[in-house]
Amino acid sequence: MRRGTCQSKQKISLLDKIGSCISDSVLQVWVGPLSGHRLVVALWNRCPKAETITAQWDALGLESSTKVSVRDLWQHKQVTGDAVSSFGAQVDAHDCQMYIFTPRTVTRSVI
Repeated sequence: MRRGTCQSKQKISLLDKIGSCISDSVLQVWVGPLSGHRLVVALWNRCPKAETITAQWDALGLESSTKVSVRDLWQHKQVTGDAVSSFGAQVDAHDCQMYIFTPRTVTRSVI
């Protein structure tokens, strides 16, 4: 395969028709469902400068009290195991960050 070809099932899930954009600005949050009540979440910065983008649990269909483990898909490492109510990250200009959100307790509503 060519270098840069998307192969990850989590990344492809976000691009699938069931993935959706939950913000309508130049700072976008995209979310898609995965197995085991997990979510794939992309933070996309369309601005010409670095910005902090925050994903709020209610917009993701999670209860605000849900503890979430967050794994960075690009870095292949755990970012935090205890995010509650929201998660934010600095995203470079015209770049995106992708994460797997794993609720530690299952209290998810329908997106």
